[in-house]
Amino acid sequence: MEEQEKKVFVRECLNKLPPEYRMAVMLKDIEGFTYEEIAEITKSSMGTVKSRLSRGREGLRRIFNSLKKEVREYGMQ
Repeated sequence: MEEQEKKVFVRECLNKLPPEYRMAVMLKDIEGFTYEEIAEITKSSMGTVKSRLSRGREGLRRIFNSLKKEVREYGMQ
């Protein structure tokens, strides 16, 4: 998979997450903000930020795994 294809794939997977989880993952893992900064940006508590980040990452894992399985089943590797 080419670099640009990977970026598109990740973006499409992120777009499948609920908005609050997507924002937490993007702010932390893509933009590099701290938990404190994310809490301030989203006007949420630190616990909420950590929870949303955890759930967002788990959601992405499930999406990636289901798509990997689908790709293998249809022979599109």
